[in-house]
Amino acid sequence: MTLESLFLALHGAGRVASPETPAIELQSNHSPWYTRVLLGGMGWLGGMFVLGFMGALVSGLFNNAFAMTVLAVIMFVSSFAIYRIANNNDFGTQFALAASICGQALAAAAFAKWAGRGVDSSSVAWFIALMQVALVWVMPNFLHRLISTMFAVTALFFATQKGGASIAIDLMLGLGFVGLIQYESQLVASKQRALSEPVLNGLAIGLLVVGVAYLDFVGGTTWLPFATMSAIAFGIALMVWVVSATKHLPLNSRGAALGAALAFAAVAWRAPGLIATSLVLLASFAASRRTLTALAMLALMGYLSTYYYPMSLTLLVKAGVLALTGAVLLVLWWVHRQYFSSEAAS
Repeated sequence: MTLESLFLALHGAGRVASPETPAIELQSNHSPWYTRVLLGGMGWLGGMFVLGFMGALVSGLFNNAFAMTVLAVIMFVSSFAIYRIANNNDFGTQFALAASICGQALAAAAFAKWAGRGVDSSSVAWFIALMQVALVWVMPNFLHRLISTMFAVTALFFATQKGGASIAIDLMLGLGFVGLIQYESQLVASKQRALSEPVLNGLAIGLLVVGVAYLDFVGGTTWLPFATMSAIAFGIALMVWVVSATKHLPLNSRGAALGAALAFAAVAWRAPGLIATSLVLLASFAASRRTLTALAMLALMGYLSTYYYPMSLTLLVKAGVLALTGAVLLVLWWVHRQYFSSEAAS
């Protein structure tokens, strides 16, 4: 399919205002984003080494809030300048990432010093989250924006670990992912791909990982509370995606899709990770994002294994669950074949 036919089809579906093909700036770096994530891991390691070297070289650095603030600003400005000048140079971009990471650590430490001894860890986490959001907007680099998005999500959950605000973060994360993936074509057409794509991938990875925080670890405790309310939040995001993705289908197909999503959310209400991962899996598959689809499938298998293999359930109960699941899937397959497939339409 050519770009002209693509935008003609999008205009016919009501996704874009004009059928004319806009001037789209294609990225010159064709490395897959997951390859750049691995390179980014080396940048994080390099940044920590640089930070440790500076701390050892400058006596009393981590006890002086003003010095850490000045150095953090210098690191951020240097990183931004390198990205502007040599954004297509692998060594330069990794050096800029290491400098930015060093600056982020210094800025967080400086904030804790400026706030005084009474500051708690959640306040520092809120500061880190806001700093990452600003870096996503400012730093003109895919990998930096992707890592900053993931770190912002992590910081938000850490900041709301002991309160009910984590439910709002769940809902915001799910709806943000749905909105970005539904309006991706419009963002690309308006030349916002460099900003929207890393944020979309970062939110998707955040949704795939956040379910781990609701699993029972040693001692039977979870890192994040309110699993049931979080499942409802992810379920709402799933419903919004189903309604948006099926708006051009017949009414009976839309009702069947929404009913299936509601049934799945009701069954998985004790496992928020399953609902969040299913949202990423369905939306990524519909958007032809093969890498995110593969990651979601792996995460889904991991969550299912986590809930199946613990010894809290007897083998008889597990066998019953498998048999019931198979029966339900067979019924759904028969209903789809009879009423919603191309064979039934003909």
